[in-house]
This record gives sequence, structure tokens and C-alpha cells, in this order.
Amino acid sequence: MKNRCMGPLRLAGWILPLLLIGSLFASDQTPYRYDYGFQDPDAPRHYSRPRQVDFLHLRLDIRVNPAEETISGVSSLTFTPIATPVDTLLLDAADMQIERVWTGKDRDLSFHYRSPHLAIYLGTAYRPGDTLTVNVAYRTQSPPMGLYFVHPEPGYPDKPVQVWSQGEMEESRYWFPCYDFPNDRMTSEMLVTVPEGYQTISNGALIEERPSTQRGWKTYHWKESIPHVTYLVSLVVGKFVKVEDRWKDTPLWYVVEARDREKVSRSFSATPDMIEFFSSHIGVAYPYEKYAQTCIRDFMWGGMENISATTLTRGTLHDEKAHLDVSSEGLVAHESAHQWWGDLLTTKNWNHIWLNEGFATYFEALYTEHHRGRDEFVLELLENARRYFQEDSGKYRRPVVTNRYYDPEEMFDRHTYQKGGWVLHMLRGLLGDQLWWKAINHYAHKFRGQVVETSDFRKAVEEATGRSLKWFFEDWVYHAGYPELNVSWRWDGQQNQARVTIRQVQRVTAQTPVFRFPLSLHFFSGDQEQAFQVFIRDTVSTYSFPLDAEPSRLEVDPEQWILKKLHLEQPVEAWAAQLLHSPYVGSRIQAAQVLADSVASSPAAVEALGGALKQDAFWGVRRAAAKALAGAGSQEALAALIQGCKDAQAKVRRACATALGRSSGNRQVVNQLNALLKKDPSYYVRAEAVKSLCKVDPKRALRVIRYALKKDSHEEVIRRAALKSLTEIDPAKAIKIAGEWAKDGKPYRVRAEALKTLSKLASSHKLPETLAGRVQQILLTQLKDENFRVWRAAVEALGEAGDDRALPELKTRLAREKHFSWAQDIRKAIRKIEQRQQQQSAQTH
Repeated sequence: MKNRCMGPLRLAGWILPLLLIGSLFASDQTPYRYDYGFQDPDAPRHYSRPRQVDFLHLRLDIRVNPAEETISGVSSLTFTPIATPVDTLLLDAADMQIERVWTGKDRDLSFHYRSPHLAIYLGTAYRPGDTLTVNVAYRTQSPPMGLYFVHPEPGYPDKPVQVWSQGEMEESRYWFPCYDFPNDRMTSEMLVTVPEGYQTISNGALIEERPSTQRGWKTYHWKESIPHVTYLVSLVVGKFVKVEDRWKDTPLWYVVEARDREKVSRSFSATPDMIEFFSSHIGVAYPYEKYAQTCIRDFMWGGMENISATTLTRGTLHDEKAHLDVSSEGLVAHESAHQWWGDLLTTKNWNHIWLNEGFATYFEALYTEHHRGRDEFVLELLENARRYFQEDSGKYRRPVVTNRYYDPEEMFDRHTYQKGGWVLHMLRGLLGDQLWWKAINHYAHKFRGQVVETSDFRKAVEEATGRSLKWFFEDWVYHAGYPELNVSWRWDGQQNQARVTIRQVQRVTAQTPVFRFPLSLHFFSGDQEQAFQVFIRDTVSTYSFPLDAEPSRLEVDPEQWILKKLHLEQPVEAWAAQLLHSPYVGSRIQAAQVLADSVASSPAAVEALGGALKQDAFWGVRRAAAKALAGAGSQEALAALIQGCKDAQAKVRRACATALGRSSGNRQVVNQLNALLKKDPSYYVRAEAVKSLCKVDPKRALRVIRYALKKDSHEEVIRRAALKSLTEIDPAKAIKIAGEWAKDGKPYRVRAEALKTLSKLASSHKLPETLAGRVQQILLTQLKDENFRVWRAAVEALGEAGDDRALPELKTRLAREKHFSWAQDIRKAIRKIEQRQQQQSAQTH
């Protein structure tokens, strides 16, 4: 590695602030004592990086060699000082060779490089208003992050050659020298040279494609004229077909492998309508030169919103049969919404990432409301709430905005996505649609082309609406949790009033407050509905409402405007009436969930759920009814579920198949599940039938598993169901089958499932030493696999199995792992094994 810095790093006070020097060469000393940084009171605090200069333009002139996994070329950065003279430029550059740095035509500059930081000495002090371009010649091979190379493998000879980038959070530094933090924006262009026969997709417009000066190579010139942050710089290299579409005058490209051409329409046909919806409602028309969506192999995320050039997992493409259960609409809408929320306006630092991801999550739901109606929208909101509650109760609780965590990747969680989306939904409910959209339009116009933090959004909303909203953001963004409500009511016949008491019963701490929010209460008497709204601000609130007649039930927040958990004291008959007659889909789903607790003892609950499963107009309610009937066990419940297996909606049939798996397994149930397995058109229904059949008819489980393992399906759901069901058969036979399906050459998702099954077998049975050793050998072998799904499944499985013989291999893998979340997975597995060792040692003594 060449180093043109001949002396020690100079420490001129106004040239290189001490704060930056400290961070420049400091090693990461974080102990990672907890599974999540949010749990650690000593986790580091994170702030925006101080800026000395304003970067104006990035120009990459690079050669990518897929066969050798090399990137070489020049990264040129144009900048101007912000406030004080600058004679040293700091860049990010990780695990690469810096060959030369110069400016102008040929004026070499000294530099000091210690990965991942590059300090460049400019030779003179440049003042605010001056503009300078610095060129960095570099090369790197097989970067651990940032740019990923995909190749055919011995077990997968048909796998295509592809190269693709992933810059978020701060991974661009691994494939080109840059300023790798999201608080600066610049225009960009890329001249990328690749072997002939390969295409490239990058940001902005394709200015030119031409033969390279070197025979057998071709150069593509891309240019993005809208300033953006560095992590949005994107490159995909491969052999693709491009399906072209348009939104007004903007080209839309759907880029896939030739073998996937017929699947394009199912995944992307709604794109023009999405772009139109977001443009018209946000009030800013889609601003970029084109919009490309490229599906790639081995992508670790669902999608990445690179500016004008989204990257998506190939798994979102699906055939006609999978389309009964699967849709790309949510993913495509989410990444399309990011072209505004995340690209045109970008979070200033990772503490405020909800301004990207919470917005994209809610605008994904808003497109659902626009395209599929209010019922589907409410169902999506309820699912988002469920996923957030699951993380909040099962892992950790944190504010939406926080600066204490181990690594920025931790912020990409359900608090950011799902709760962040709910914050916007509650704000919409508080303001009303007219003011909500006025505020969104104002925010988008005021801050387009800028980096933002939460206070910018709050102030924009206040400016647009005249409202003071600091209290709202304090409760819902800067504090944690949600209200847990206990609601009771009684009828006062003398006063013709309903008396309602509302208690917030969540544990109030410095982190979790007593929340403030509007709450609607709807009383029903026969077909008559009377609605009231109150504003909750106390731990206990009591209200009296004059009514025309004694109500038979109360529905709390039936339109689902508040993120909450609700316990409402009402008899089964009231919940049954709510399930069968409420005009609000959220209330009907809530009633089904409440009645699930009564199905074992209440025929009225079973009757109401059976009626909803048979006749509710919305499939989401029918599915909720099927899930609720799972614990009933009565003949009436089984009859309703068997009838539900004929529902027109595949997702309802899936729920019925799952529910039947909890029954005693009489011949009628077994016959119905067999019929679903053999004849249902849905891959996913058949997968559920596999699992349920193996539970209710364990004597025939091995036959069912062998049958299912022969069946191809979307995302391998049928084979994965078969492997999950191996826990129902003899462990020795199960380990043999799982071991075969864990081998190289089997589909990656199937291999990962086989490894998870092996860990369950090892942890749930006291296996003979020979079988335990066999499981350990399989898991350790797969730990060395290069596919992230496979080796991460092996890590998790080794942690669950708890065998201390795995510790050396796990620690070796940890030492070379750069991805934070993947390294954390390994640390968790090591902790589990060490804790088990300690427990066994304590029991021995």
C-alpha cells in the first residue's frame, strides 16, 4: 500500500479539528455486552458528523472486473469549504489500496491512509467560496461490504454473474473513496467499464455507452443531476432484459434476468399509478431522469431505494400460482415512496431514520388505501401495529428518535418502520386529511433537496397548520411505548347516560409517559350509532354521554386512529354483535381476537365466529375468525373451519388449514387437509396443510414429508414446511433427512430451514452422542458456507444447540465479519452457548 504522507499527521487547529482526529484513527472499543445497543446504558451516543466542506459533485471513473472481483479507477470529489479555511480533506475509504491523489492536471497531493480513513493534504488553505476537485486513484478486491460479487458455484452452476452495490448505511466507503455520512448532498456521475456482454444500471440518465479503449470491454456513462447523499450511489452489473414503461415523460425500467421476463407484469405493472399517486399527493412531481427497478440475486434486503435506480430482491418476482398469496405491491410502493422520503429529503443522521423509513412505510399503506380501499388499509395498519408490539414486548423498548445504540443498522427496526408509520397516521387523524396533506406538501417543498431531522418536520407541520405540536412529538417520537387502555362502562338509566372510565395502565417511567391523544367512542343500540370524541391526557379519565337509548355495546377507536392496546369490559354477546354487525373492519377483527379467548367455553362465541368466517365481506375478518376458532375443539368449530377451507381467498384457506392443525385430528379433518395438500392451487395453503397433517396424523407424517419434499414452490414454502415438520417424527430419521437437504446444491432457503430444524431436534431431544455429533458436524460444515442465509442459519442453530465445541469456529467467523447485524448474530450464539456452560457448571457444583 503506497503512502504519500512522509511525516506525522499535522494538527493545525483550524485545519483538522481535534474532534475529527480523535474519530479518524480511533478503533472500535464497544464491548457489545447486550444483544441490542438500546438495552445498554453505556452504548455510545451518535451525532451528525461535523462538516468542514460542502461536497458538490462526485465523479467515479472505474473498471469492474467480475471474474477477478476487482474495482479500480478514480474517485473525484469537488467541494468548497463551509466556514473556515481548509488545507486537509478527510474522506472515508475502507480496505483498499490508495495509489495516487492529485488535483488539477497533475499536482500530486500528500495523504495519510489508515483504513477506513483517508486524510489528504491540499498544499494550501482553501477558503469559503473556493472550489477544488481532488482525484483519488485506488483499487480493491473482493470488498467485504458495499459492492458484492455473485458467481456460479459448484452446487449452483446456473447462477448468473452479477455485481451490485449496497451503500446504506455507510458501506460505500468499501468500493470508492467518498464522504460516507448522510448529512451532505452532491450530484454524481459514473463512468463504469465492464466486460462486453454485461449491462450496467446506475443513477440518473445514461449519457453514453461506447466500446472501451481496451478490447473486450465497454464503458457506460451515467449522470444524476439531482443532489443526493452518498449511500444512494448505486451500481448493478449483469446480463438482463429491460422492460420499458412510462409515467408521463419519465422512463420506467423493470430490469430482470431473461428467465424472469414473464413475471414482470405481476410485480411492476402498478408502478406508473404509484408514481402518479405519490407525485400528486405529496405535491412534488417525480423529479428524476428515470426510474429503474432491478431484481438481483443474493440480496440481503427486500429493496434499496437508490436514487432513480431501486434494487430489489429477485424473490419478489413470482408466478401466477404464487400470486394467489404474494404481491410485490407493498415492496414496490415502499421503495417508490422513498424516492421522495429518503432520496429527495434525507435524514441528516441515523437517529432520525424514521423520516425515511417511517414515511415510506406509511406511504406504502396510503397507496394501499388508494388502490385497494379502506379495509385493506386498516388491515395493513393493524399488522404493522402487531409487528411493532412484538418487538417492543419481546426485545426492547426505545423512542422512535434516539442517539444511543451500538451501530446505525440497529435503527432499522420495527420502532422505526412500523411505529414511525403509525406516528404519521396518528398525526393525520389529529389534523384531518385537509391539513395533513397541506402539511406534507409544505414539508416536501420546503426541504426538497435537503437533509432533515425531526424538528424540521415538526416545524413544517406547525407552519402549515398553525397548530402547536411539540407535545405530540414529545409523547410519540421522543418517548417510548404506547397507551395500554382498560375501558369500562355502565348505563345510568335515570340520567339516560353512559358512564365510561378509561385508564392508562402502562407502566409509566422516564421513558414511557402518560400519553395524550384524541379517542373516539361509538355507542350502538340496534342499528343506531352515536359517536363522541374525548381527549385523553390523564391516567384515569371518566366521562358521561347522553344517549337516545341504552346501548348494547361500545366500540373504542373503531376507525383505528390510535396506536394502543385495548382491554374493554363487555360480555360475549356484545363482542359477537360487534363481530357480526360493526361497520368498521378494525372493530370486527378486534372482536374476533377477543372472542378467541371464549371459544372453549362459549357456544355463542363459536357461533359468531363461524358466522363471520362464512359471511363477512372482507377476507381479513374471515381470516381472523378462522384463527380465533383454532382453540375451540368443538364439532361446530371444526365444521366451520372445514367449510372455510373452500373460501375463495387463499389466505383464509391458509388460516383454516393452520387452525385444523390444532384439532384432535379426526378422519374428517385428515381428509380435508389431504385434499388441500393434493389439490389446492395455492403453494402456501398446501404448505400449511403439510404442517397441520403432520401434527394431527403423526403416524403418517413421514409419508407426508417425503411427498412435500418433491414439490417445487414459491420461496420453497412447501419444502420448508416439510422440514419444519420433521420434529414430529423419529429424531434419527429426521436428522438424516435434514442433513441431506442442508447440503450444497439444495436451494438456499431449504438449506437454512434444514439447519434450523436440526437445532430444534438437538435442543428438544436428549440425543445419543452419535446423533448429537452428526448434528454438530453438519452445522459446523455449513458455518463455512459463503451464502449468508445458510451460514447465518448455522450460527443460529449452533447457538440453540448449545454445544461448546462450536465456540472456536464461531469466534473465528466473528473475527472476520464486517456486517454489524451478522456479527451480532454470532455474538448472540456465543453468549447462549457460554450461558449454557455456566448453567451446567452451576448444576454440577
